[in-house]
Amino acid sequence: MKIYYFFKKLKGQLEYLFSASLYGKTLILLQNSLVKQYKCSTSPCLAEELALMQWGNSTITTYLPTDFFSNSDITFSISSWNPTIFVGKIPEFYAYSANSENPFSINETFSKKLLSFSVGGLYEYHERQEFIREYLEKDSQNLNDRFSLSISQAKVLYDYLRYVVVQYLFDGVFLTKTPYEFLWGYENKYIKNLVISNK
Repeated sequence: MKIYYFFKKLKGQLEYLFSASLYGKTLILLQNSLVKQYKCSTSPCLAEELALMQWGNSTITTYLPTDFFSNSDITFSISSWNPTIFVGKIPEFYAYSANSENPFSINETFSKKLLSFSVGGLYEYHERQEFIREYLEKDSQNLNDRFSLSISQAKVLYDYLRYVVVQYLFDGVFLTKTPYEFLWGYENKYIKNLVISNK
């Protein structure tokens, strides 16, 4: 219980510090606006909660608080806000899905289930393997029972997973490097930009 009270006291002290400056007051207004706009479970909104909203249906970038953003900021993907990090790549499922034959969105609850590290999520090896097998075998009954997806929706998700692996893990279909770079190493632009942006 001591830890709980420590963090509660720390939160109060930080709120006092922030409220003393114009920047702090603006930050508090923005946090309150985000909580109200996206109906977050806590204040301030949890990063995971916002990420799930954005990944599944681009809620964050298409439904911005009007007090702080203009209509020109509205977009399907965060990649258009910082193209140097994403270099023409689309990280969110919904932004990718919008360009497919059967676009569909995924709500936050379903996003959380799909992206879970526990049993039932696509990060779990067996579940990912079963999803791919069921999609390739066109097993609509199991896809619907296990993942609540139709065959056409599973195709979009399957294509998205392939896209993510090729674009983010392998840095594209073709990788042009010199023999020197293969022997002595090279910098991945995506990883380098992520490291720089997180400093």
